[in-house]
Amino acid sequence: MTGGLSRSSRRFARRRFGAGRLSLRVLVVALALAFVAACSSSNTGSSVPSPQPIPGTTAESSPGAAPTPSSSFTSGAPSYCAAYANLAASVRALSELNATSGFTGVQNALMNVGSALDAFQAEAKSNFKPQVSDFRSSLTTAQAALKTAIASPSSANLTSLGTSLAAVLSSYSTLQTAVAQRCR
Repeated sequence: MTGGLSRSSRRFARRRFGAGRLSLRVLVVALALAFVAACSSSNTGSSVPSPQPIPGTTAESSPGAAPTPSSSFTSGAPSYCAAYANLAASVRALSELNATSGFTGVQNALMNVGSALDAFQAEAKSNFKPQVSDFRSSLTTAQAALKTAIASPSSANLTSLGTSLAAVLSSYSTLQTAVAQRCR
């Protein structure tokens, strides 16, 4: 096997999608992103829940829109709750990617999650340190897997990317559980 596809698969892709290497690469990316989207949005047999907005926020109607704080936070809610609402929105946008998003969509979503995590960590300071550390580690791993998949979109690299994106959602779930107890 070369490039992660068998000879017959490559022949089929050339006949069906054109002879160019770019067409084959686009096919592989589309299939991988469909796999990633299925893994991140399907909960059948998976213990990774979809990200939910924290209590006290409302989500806009468009997917991935940042939730806006509502008046239902209890008085004295920590200042990091608003920053967490933005983090939740960025993770939700990541989990809603589909095959048409391409590598650029995944890359942008991961950058948005990273920026939102930086802002949340700045607000939360040392609160949730273990959860933030685990989440950041899984995010860094996903970014590295994405770079590898872009450079060489083999089935192994695309599977690794899907696995690392699922780990991002899983580690976010742990952070979400801890934060939701304080942001009511």
